[in-house]
Amino acid sequence: LDNLSQRVGDSAQVARPDSAKIVEQARNRADGDWRDWLECLLAALRAARNGDTAPEEGIVTPPQSQYLQRGEERSVKQRIEETVRTAAWSMASILDLENTEGCGEVMRSLGKSIDAQRMNVFALLNQLYDPDQIELVRESFASGDSDGRVYAMEQLDVLVDADLKMLLFPLLEDLQLSQRLRNLDGLCPQQRLKAVDRLCDIVNSERILADRWLRACALRALPEVSEEEVLDEQVAQLFNRDPLLRETAAAGVRRSAPGRLEHYLQYLPPQLVESLVQTRECPLFDQVLLLRQTPLLGELPETALATLVDHSRFQRFAAGDTLLKEGAELDCAHLLAEGEVARQDSGITRRTSLLDAWLWTPQARTAAAVSALAECSVFYIESAAFAAALDAWPEVAARAVDTEIAAI
Repeated sequence: LDNLSQRVGDSAQVARPDSAKIVEQARNRADGDWRDWLECLLAALRAARNGDTAPEEGIVTPPQSQYLQRGEERSVKQRIEETVRTAAWSMASILDLENTEGCGEVMRSLGKSIDAQRMNVFALLNQLYDPDQIELVRESFASGDSDGRVYAMEQLDVLVDADLKMLLFPLLEDLQLSQRLRNLDGLCPQQRLKAVDRLCDIVNSERILADRWLRACALRALPEVSEEEVLDEQVAQLFNRDPLLRETAAAGVRRSAPGRLEHYLQYLPPQLVESLVQTRECPLFDQVLLLRQTPLLGELPETALATLVDHSRFQRFAAGDTLLKEGAELDCAHLLAEGEVARQDSGITRRTSLLDAWLWTPQARTAAAVSALAECSVFYIESAAFAAALDAWPEVAARAVDTEIAAI
């Protein structure tokens, strides 16, 4: 590049451009595709040949060219296609597991994945078309009203390019899943599998297809669906460093073939064995389900709830037990997931339907003791993790200060 730019500069009687800055500019302007980067580099060299310079820096800058715009557009369209392919995989998974006992949580998670993929499509369309128009279409689609959905589809028919319509309409139209897959068959063909094979496929899937919660749901369902005592997918997940997946797999093996689990544990690292030998009072999977029932956190995605569980300690209390002593130092969020408690200074009682969280400022001290009036389940969530949830989910922050939900 130095030699070429030297020759170009000499022949055009212009200042020699900085080759390092040309490369940096090309990289910054490209969208991640190496072909786009080469095109940007060629544009920079053409600019050097023409003597084009940036007045404020005196260096060569590649002009905003049509092929660069096409490169950016192509990248967004590729991401839309990937999103639709993922949605098609989720649809095929639902159809394969339909009417299969024990797969309720898997089906629920797959349905929520499709909803998220639809919203992701609208976010990508914002980069290609007028954001205000796309937002209007998204709101009409999300309204759930049949007329609004029809309006949204009509607007997309006018706005979207023909090549994208073939991808988007089967995903967004109000059709049966089987019909949607048929409409996508030419672009996103999906293999149909038996229920047990589909569950194994979910467990083995890449993260782009199945998040940790969906994989945990599939592991949970495998013992209910499989006729074999232990599957390779379950054994492989015993070595997974994700505690949710590892524990769920172990629970499935323990339920189907208790003696086999001891055999597999001898091959695991010691730090993983301890967590599988001692069963929890409430398994991590069930803790996520418990958090999902609370008014404070119930609308969060299960993956977010699983992250909170990763940074929590769970404890159950019997009626009459003291949950918090007067003057106790508090360095975490106390979440009452189920049960009924009373504050001893005022005699005020709270049930989970009215109050699911007692939140104190970190390092504060309790003003009064809190005791259980009935069996209670409490999560002690690390302050940093709880603060991160409040930052990421504004609706949780709003409910956290709602006196109907939380009290100090």
